[in-house]
Amino acid sequence: MKNSNSSDKPIGAFFTPLQWAKWVVNKYNLYEKWLNGAVIFDPTAGEGVFLEVFIQRAVEEKNKEVDSLIGNLFGNEKEPLFVKRFFDKIKRKYDISFPKGNFTNDDILFCQKEIQADVIVGNPPWMNFNNLPTLYKEKIKPLFFEYDLISNSQKLLLGSARIDIAALIISKAIKDNLKQNGEAFFFVPLSIFLNDGAHQSFREYSIFDVPFFAKEIYDFADNKIFDNVSTRYCMTQFIRDSHQKFPMNYFVFEKNEFKHYFAKPVFNETDPLTIFQERDELDSISNFKKIQLPKSSKPRQGVNSCGANSVFIFDKLEKIDDSLAKVSNKQISAILPQQFLFPLIAKNNFIQHHPVPEKWILILHDTISGKPITLNSIKKHKFLYEYILTNKDILTKRKGVFIQSWIKKGFWWALLGVGSYSFKPIKICWESYGKKKYNPKIYYSENGSFWQGNQAMHAYIPLSDKSFAISILAKLKSPIIEMYLKSHRMEGTCNWAQPGKVSRLIEFDDLTNQKIFSFGV
Repeated sequence: MKNSNSSDKPIGAFFTPLQWAKWVVNKYNLYEKWLNGAVIFDPTAGEGVFLEVFIQRAVEEKNKEVDSLIGNLFGNEKEPLFVKRFFDKIKRKYDISFPKGNFTNDDILFCQKEIQADVIVGNPPWMNFNNLPTLYKEKIKPLFFEYDLISNSQKLLLGSARIDIAALIISKAIKDNLKQNGEAFFFVPLSIFLNDGAHQSFREYSIFDVPFFAKEIYDFADNKIFDNVSTRYCMTQFIRDSHQKFPMNYFVFEKNEFKHYFAKPVFNETDPLTIFQERDELDSISNFKKIQLPKSSKPRQGVNSCGANSVFIFDKLEKIDDSLAKVSNKQISAILPQQFLFPLIAKNNFIQHHPVPEKWILILHDTISGKPITLNSIKKHKFLYEYILTNKDILTKRKGVFIQSWIKKGFWWALLGVGSYSFKPIKICWESYGKKKYNPKIYYSENGSFWQGNQAMHAYIPLSDKSFAISILAKLKSPIIEMYLKSHRMEGTCNWAQPGKVSRLIEFDDLTNQKIFSFGV
């Protein structure tokens, strides 16, 4: 994969191995459909491996109609080098001159020649919008509206910035290139079906008035069929002009074979898929009585330094007097006011009966409003003012739309993931990144020393009442919670138990007095 500010570079390109291209063609009898006149199209063909499967088999079977049949094979590829390699390969390996007009060199999102196919098959680029080259992002942004993937541009700054370009290409191909009731087969990132937020609009399974049906999914799990790819992926069959039905067939590649499961969203139709082998598991989740919480206790992620951990996070803290402490990490040593230093939850704290701080984080935000404190407030503390001035260059160069918004307002010492909720005296916290077990734990704050979660590593529920917190912890430890989280097949990934997933098991009330909720639990 290459990435730059040019829109002329390969974006998210991972070539499909020939054996797996054959697997798709053979499994769905696409070769036979081609022989019977079906038009086949690969919109992001790379070096044309899917088209090669049809040609190779026709040559091996000595089909005398191969020259005329090729007229129904079409491909398109953005990269000129890949196009050249395709033509050279087909001539060299099969002594066939593929029709020049049947394999175009264009960006499928702006293709002038709109192929109308009975079958679309391919492997679109995998890269989320946020990571695309800047110029290309601006170029394709209007297409997310055109193909019904976002409702307003603000969403591309929020969660939808993580939407994968594959979702856009699939939507475009189904709407513009697939005939009525046609079939499409794509290798795609599993995030389209299993992640929160960004792909919710795709999971409407319609492009305005054009419905499509994701009929079945083949999940390759931990099997590496693509080289140098850490993304989890699947192969999906889509049918145009059919409405989505649940549960859908879901197959997982285990021990060199696909094992059958079924999948459906449990609570809302656009939620990530929940995957089960037994229906009683699904029934248990569906009948789960949601946990009641006030809106002020919405699950949150931890504090985010936006790439400046060395400035804000410390491994050692020694109190000098009642107001100052000496803090240090591998890169920095400083004297700072204790009132702005908070214990940061670390890995070992989850296995300690009574957690003892091992890390600390500097938070220059008001503990009541959660907003960044003013420069005048900082100037009242000599050591603190000197410290942030020393690190001003690092702090002002932090990247990201939201942190830059604070920086442009003059609050270049701000952090993300900080609000009034950060300073609640009790947090029920869990590791939300890369784990396979759901293990929530209560952290009690003492004397204004509020425990803090660490970025996406941790998620937590902020609370004020101790007895209420204990009752909520008991509910969170229900086996159904972990069963639900595991049903998304995200164990061990960065999407294991993020706040959005746990929030689906919670019902929020406008009431803010948590003691009301304590009775009858």
